[in-house]
Amino acid sequence: MTVVSAKKAKKYFEAKLNFTTGPMELLEMMKHNENINIIDVRAMEDFLTGHIRGAVNMPKGSWSTFKGLTKDRVNIIY
Repeated sequence: MTVVSAKKAKKYFEAKLNFTTGPMELLEMMKHNENINIIDVRAMEDFLTGHIRGAVNMPKGSWSTFKGLTKDRVNIIY
């Protein structure tokens, strides 16, 4: 069993939070019409069942192409 120190855990989660957007933050970004690009990485069937308004579907088979991602907006991937 690997034991992780509290200091290492704190450092890990602080770094992770720099690249994580939660549902409430996303909702606020959408309300304020921020310059975001929402990418849904689920299978097309799941995407068609329901998705975040304005999201672009980018299922696993298309990940290597980066199709759907933009350089001029923040890409939110879920």
